[in-house]
Amino acid sequence: MVGERDDLLKASPEIYALYAERCLQIADSSTFDISKDGTFDVEQAVTLAPDLMILNLEAKAATDEAGYEEKLAKVGIPIVYVDLREEPFVHTPQSMQNSTRSTTPRSHASRM
Repeated sequence: MVGERDDLLKASPEIYALYAERCLQIADSSTFDISKDGTFDVEQAVTLAPDLMILNLEAKAATDEAGYEEKLAKVGIPIVYVDLREEPFVHTPQSMQNSTRSTTPRSHASRM
């Protein structure tokens, strides 16, 4: 993990602390400024050099409009979209599978 939004820390410091206990990299990660409409600083994304970006599904319209996927693909940074907010009961299982397949060896992804 190289960067994340700061909304979890602001909205729920208690849950953030629990998450940080399991994800030790979070303490060393940068705050990544992604607006609610999905726009962000592409140069910052490239500078942080992630293996991939995981964005909320509601950001897809803005990333499509700005051409972010194509710009980041040119430097080897794919985007994976997850939906944990709009229809969480419908999309969370698939979102978790997509993100774990992207970040975890296949043998571990299905268990997660």
